[in-house]
Amino acid sequence: MSDYIDPKQFHGEGAKRVEEKHREVDVKLQQYGKQLLTLLYMLIRTVKIHDPDNAIFEKPLMQMRDVINSIINKDGVLNLILGENVVYLNSGFIKLDISTIENLKYVSEEMKARDLGGFVVEKPVTIEELKNFIFIFSKNLKEEIGEEGSQSRRLVSIKMSKYKKIKELLSGMEIDSADNIKIDRKKYSMVVYARSIQFVKSYIDYLRGVGNYVQLNQGIRMVRDLVELYKTDSQNFIGVSTIRSEEDYLYYHSVNTAMMNIIIGLELGLNKEQLTDCAMLGFIHDIGKIKVSENILNKKGPLTPAERQEVAKIPLYTIKLLLHSRTLDKNLIDRIIAISEYNIDFAKSLKNPDEVYKNPCKIVKSPIGIYSRILSISHVYDALTSDRPWRSAFSVQDALKTMVVDMKTKFDPFILGIFIRLMRYYVVRNLSGVDISIT
Repeated sequence: MSDYIDPKQFHGEGAKRVEEKHREVDVKLQQYGKQLLTLLYMLIRTVKIHDPDNAIFEKPLMQMRDVINSIINKDGVLNLILGENVVYLNSGFIKLDISTIENLKYVSEEMKARDLGGFVVEKPVTIEELKNFIFIFSKNLKEEIGEEGSQSRRLVSIKMSKYKKIKELLSGMEIDSADNIKIDRKKYSMVVYARSIQFVKSYIDYLRGVGNYVQLNQGIRMVRDLVELYKTDSQNFIGVSTIRSEEDYLYYHSVNTAMMNIIIGLELGLNKEQLTDCAMLGFIHDIGKIKVSENILNKKGPLTPAERQEVAKIPLYTIKLLLHSRTLDKNLIDRIIAISEYNIDFAKSLKNPDEVYKNPCKIVKSPIGIYSRILSISHVYDALTSDRPWRSAFSVQDALKTMVVDMKTKFDPFILGIFIRLMRYYVVRNLSGVDISIT
């Protein structure tokens, strides 16, 4: 067996398509495959924190042993190959659903980071060998991983498949599996979005004093999922970012703003850390609203001068809540600066705004940081396209026109031009009425 993959299972040129009779594995093997993937996900995450000999591993390792041995008893071998969106077990593909695709993403990334693409088991395994197997993913392991695991903890029944050796084959399998693995991308997008909404709601409930303690940094996982969703499925990402809720406006507005920040930030070339910080601003930029009376926020008529003054304090209330909830560090300082500045008109921050608007691509030095420039656009766009008690939502075209014409001096013209082009491409293919040159 060459690299633990039977070449007879494949034929054709580069794609190496699987024979039709092998395309679907039976129901029992489907069940075993999903169980194995779930256990791998759980064990790999846990071994980042605890040693494999910890009692916490006892039950899941027993479950993994039973699943592996059941597959061997059934087929005589376990040959698992993992890609970014494909699980190949013995004679065919495992059909993925919303839960398993998330597990696969994590496990495949961890394996690929160690130049692993899967593993083969040809005889029953023991708990002790599974401990050695899980140790491969420990943060304490510094050795290179071979087919028999690490030098300090050798594998006997389990043989690791090196990723670089099966890369071409794996690529062909992923192409071949596209029509066989039915993943509802739209439904998956909604799951990622709903989790982000729930996080923001839980965090705001905590700030209100009506919920359990929630760490703001827990939102980083949500941000990373949103970023990955945009990179892999931008159409559904844009689609869910148009969801609105007047009743739960603050939660939806916060997540939608974060998503708009991601769209703009990626286009501007922000790195991973910068993009995370920028998106997190969307989650938190408006939390100060919980300190303002609902009667003011939902008032249908014009605000009094005193009420307008109270609304103007929302960024200040936001900063106070952030300071109260955690210790001061660089990330918090950056967020406070951005939140304190995103409502400032861009033109008012410049010494010579006329020069900039004549040449919006010119790089200018401004006290408003890049995050706040992005945030100001995302915040206003989502607010304009949402139903509010005092007005109906603007259409996308009307919102962009308003931002370009009536609110021209509020935004960085270069970033606004980029945003309009992106919205024109993804949402409204024909925005002939909008002048994206912003002259």
